[in-house]
Amino acid sequence: MSDAAPSLLRDIVYRAAQRWKAGRCWYSDAFASAVMGLGLSGLMALLHPYFDPAYGLLVQIAALALLIGVGISIYFAIATAAGSLKPRTLLKELIGR
Repeated sequence: MSDAAPSLLRDIVYRAAQRWKAGRCWYSDAFASAVMGLGLSGLMALLHPYFDPAYGLLVQIAALALLIGVGISIYFAIATAAGSLKPRTLLKELIGR
């Protein structure tokens, strides 16, 4: 196991503690996750035939990429609307400033 895994876990726990101190509640994250799960379940029902090996690898990759993209989009939209995610703060954290 690399040294990066424990430091990543520490970073995740630290950020969760900071979010808790900032007053962001866990239930808005849980709500965004539940809505994302429902959306992905519905989309998976529609895309299920395209995961069949008979369609080929490129179609399977495209279907998986669509699932991932839609899941990220749903979570981002709902978490932003619920107030548990602030896009400007997220960009600052990703850039490192």
